[in-house]
Amino acid sequence: MLSENYNVKISDEALETVLELAPHYMHSLRLPDKPISWLDTACVKVEINRPDDCARRELKEEAGVEFKDLIKLTDFHNSPGYSDELFHLYMARVESIGDMEPDGDEEMDMERVIIPMTEALRMIDDQEIVDAKTIIGLLMAARRLSVHS
Repeated sequence: MLSENYNVKISDEALETVLELAPHYMHSLRLPDKPISWLDTACVKVEINRPDDCARRELKEEAGVEFKDLIKLTDFHNSPGYSDELFHLYMARVESIGDMEPDGDEEMDMERVIIPMTEALRMIDDQEIVDAKTIIGLLMAARRLSVHS
């Protein structure tokens, strides 16, 4: 499943190593969550080399969106010094909006809400939107589109 979701090949040696080492290093998780979490993280790191593929898959799963163009807005580290995770933010020109295709528990409770950019900017000002990556993405997209609140 992970190899299909992330379009990577997971070798038998990698599986055996994760099953052997995970119980010793991930004390907050239980089997089978430990090795699955490690493999998921490893697959994501491989996939980060193809952020446009990830964006295409996530937009389809979480919003039911197919897009034509993917426009790079910025890259940023959310917590330098704590994590080396690099966020890639894009803006997409939407081709169609269809049914969401949830791929796990995380997406099952998601609700798609379409908000005009000026309204989203007002929501940032009124602290209704407080997630850092969402704020950065909306402000960068508004700037690119020359939209003002």
